[in-house]
Amino acid sequence: MNLLHPAALRRDTGRDTGRDTGAAGIVLAIIGGIAVLAVFSSLNHESCDDQPASVGQANAIPAGYLKLYKKAGTDYGLPWTLLAGIGKVESGHGTSTLPGVHDGENYAGAGGPMQFLSATWKSFRVDGNNDDEKSRYDPADAIPSAANYLKHNGAPERTRTAVYMYNHSREYVDRVLQWAERYDGGDYSVTGRTAARPAPCHRPDGKR
Repeated sequence: MNLLHPAALRRDTGRDTGRDTGAAGIVLAIIGGIAVLAVFSSLNHESCDDQPASVGQANAIPAGYLKLYKKAGTDYGLPWTLLAGIGKVESGHGTSTLPGVHDGENYAGAGGPMQFLSATWKSFRVDGNNDDEKSRYDPADAIPSAANYLKHNGAPERTRTAVYMYNHSREYVDRVLQWAERYDGGDYSVTGRTAARPAPCHRPDGKR
């Protein structure tokens, strides 16, 4: 037998209903907030010029870089795909906005799209576009300079050794050669993007 007065039952039921409605409102508010953040994040991602619009663009090579890779490959007797493999791993063919790619140096002291250390650059730099300047930040100079360095270290006869001398990491060598193999098999697309510096990726917190 229920000993509670009917009026008490109605009051208890009302409180339970109110609690349920409040909890449901909180859940809906949380879901709505997540949805807004997702939309904002998507819009912000699309504003980053160095971000591919789809996974299929990960193999894209800017037309200006492709031309430079092929010319340097011909001039130094190297597969252009090897140079492209290094350019991909080092800076995404110059599209990266990480420190040291377009100016300054990264934490290791490397700079430019092909990521030369200052001392190495001074020894192997090339004026690739005959403008009387040798800039490691200019792909027209950096790419043939990379070819010059690889050739000095034994490429193409000793490709793995040459790439290892470029960066003392077995994992690095494997990554470069994997990309070179993909490019050699025709697994790449050419974009209209030139060697110009991409727009920086601005984030809500003001960082890049």
